[in-house]
Amino acid sequence: FAPTPAPVAKQQIYGLTLKADYQNWLLYSEFIYINHPGLTYRDYAQNVAAGYRVGKWLPMLTWGQYRGTVVSGGVLPGAPQSVSNSQQTTSLSLRYDLTTSSDLKMEFDSTSDHSDPGFTPLYGSSSLLTLAYDQVF
Repeated sequence: FAPTPAPVAKQQIYGLTLKADYQNWLLYSEFIYINHPGLTYRDYAQNVAAGYRVGKWLPMLTWGQYRGTVVSGGVLPGAPQSVSNSQQTTSLSLRYDLTTSSDLKMEFDSTSDHSDPGFTPLYGSSSLLTLAYDQVF
């Protein structure tokens, strides 16, 4: 299956990020809007997260959503008049600070696909468990 070539087009990206780190609480949110005027395609994404530090531990809950929508057909050959690709992800993570510049982290992500039936390819729903060691140097 070969990808459909798309016309060259500029895009406009707008984002807003808010972050609060107060006492033991960590709150984070991000909102992104991407406009592809030449393709009549729009992307929306958002993430919201909250965590609470307990000593060297930081459990965190994150929710995210992505939606990409073709708002007008006829730009890409064979595309329907309107179709959207949409996923929602919920994550639960647990970080342990080993030092001021390194940590161990375990994260479970669950992604559910809410794309329109006409969206091709369907990515499907999935789950992922990640174990990581991070070091800043």
